[in-house]
Amino acid sequence: MNEQGLQPTQTESKLEFCDKCDNGWLRHTEENYSYVRKCPCRIAAETVLRFRRSGLGEALDTCTFDTYKVEEPWQKEMKDTALRYVEHLKGKGTEWLFLGGAVGSGKTHLCTAVCGEIMRTGRNVKYMQWVTESRRLKALVTDEEAFEEASVRYCEADILYIDDLLKQQHLPGASPKPTDADIRIVFEIINDRYIRHKPTIISSEWSLARDLIQADAGAFSRIYERAKNYSCEVQGNKNYRLKG
Repeated sequence: MNEQGLQPTQTESKLEFCDKCDNGWLRHTEENYSYVRKCPCRIAAETVLRFRRSGLGEALDTCTFDTYKVEEPWQKEMKDTALRYVEHLKGKGTEWLFLGGAVGSGKTHLCTAVCGEIMRTGRNVKYMQWVTESRRLKALVTDEEAFEEASVRYCEADILYIDDLLKQQHLPGASPKPTDADIRIVFEIINDRYIRHKPTIISSEWSLARDLIQADAGAFSRIYERAKNYSCEVQGNKNYRLKG
């Protein structure tokens, strides 16, 4: 039974708590009254659970800094950039992270590792899988009210991770450049977070400076400005999955 006098729910039974609390709750007594609040371990555990439900599955367990292999200089550069960004966020920084490169270069692995490290400190991370979510937002783009309602959770998230930004452009028959609908979605989310100074993590197969800013300076120059200190782009085919 937890501090609120309730039996742990099925969700709570899946969470792991520290030995300093009672099922994630801490009791405090001040003068003539007492109250309970969430232990940091509960906040972190609940965030991890929400992240696992976002679509990455077990990636949070497998995509860590320890499991990222560094065998080439470019891998070290990417990992060092991600690690520096973790420390930046732990220091309450508001800059962004951008990792660019071909399929299999480890972008998602490192971005997921960053999210895992930060969530263990109690911060909330919202995961946006671009291919799936952009398709849903495009269907609402002509309905202002519905579009705003669907996109607001990404705009207001404490930390947002956009995975494989504009990846659908690489599908057979797709336009080689972002469409107007793509630009609209990117601008709405990016501009809102830019104004609010909210940390944002982005992975993409596109080059930020070479491709995206050329496509639309308004949207992508904001990413460039916010991520200029924490940006790494791998050139050429670096697909580790095909190694050997």
